[in-house]
Amino acid sequence: MFITGLILGIILGMIFINFVLEDEKETNVLLKKTINNLKNDLDLANSKIENRDNLISDMQEDKTILLNNSAELRSKITDLENNIELLKNNIPELNKELVDNLQTEN
Repeated sequence: MFITGLILGIILGMIFINFVLEDEKETNVLLKKTINNLKNDLDLANSKIENRDNLISDMQEDKTILLNNSAELRSKITDLENNIELLKNNIPELNKELVDNLQTEN
């Protein structure tokens, strides 16, 4: 009877340990899936950050180009205003009146 109880105890202990190990295996599988999902999320976040940085860089380059263009255009406007003033000073008095009227219409 003692030996039967001992054998039965050993068998029940092995079955219990097997259940515990199976549960741990399932837990390990779930943890591996979670880790893989987190790695994928991190890769996606890093990709989004890289895209954002590239977009910011492109926008900064565009801003620099626009600033340079606006400076050139301001310079051209100043040149044109100076040319108008020069022409205005070099025409007879009667024509100055026509130029003044033209400017007030614009």
